[in-house]
Amino acid sequence: MKKGRLDVISGPMFSGKSAELIRRLTIQDIAQKKIVVFKHGLDDRFGRPQDISSRNGNYLSAISVTKVAEMNEHLDFDNLDLVGIDEIQFFDRDELVALCKKLVDEKGISVIVCGLDSDYLQVPFETTAHLMALADSVYKTSAVCMQCRDTDAVYTHRVFGGDNRVEVGSDNYEPRCRSCRVNVK
Repeated sequence: MKKGRLDVISGPMFSGKSAELIRRLTIQDIAQKKIVVFKHGLDDRFGRPQDISSRNGNYLSAISVTKVAEMNEHLDFDNLDLVGIDEIQFFDRDELVALCKKLVDEKGISVIVCGLDSDYLQVPFETTAHLMALADSVYKTSAVCMQCRDTDAVYTHRVFGGDNRVEVGSDNYEPRCRSCRVNVK
């Protein structure tokens, strides 16, 4: 039986998570691996609703879904090497964890997932946190702090928006380092 693995890419907004996911999936595509890529339907950045897009201009075709159950319709377990999933924080934790366990442990299919590790209040997203605990590897990204320009910004700070946990729109957020996050001005 094939041996699957689970890799998690996480960090704050603007830290290159999607770019890293695109890079890894592109390498596997060049290696002629059979790949299926998913993204959450809430992510419609850059006017490319059917693609995973990064701020550096790279993109990769993906299947847009809003529920984990929709992913199952596109999975041919006997003809698949790798599944990529972007914006995991938007998916139901129990359903996505169950799917990842099935793919990796039962079917021997590798999975690379990508998403925010915490919200603007520094509360971990449950889906990301749970998958990080189960992962074979975790790649934590950082960004440039928009206050002091430190290159070790690991937090997402909300600049505008309401009190909802998720306010879709990159104009509402900016990355912050620990010092600038704690000393919010």
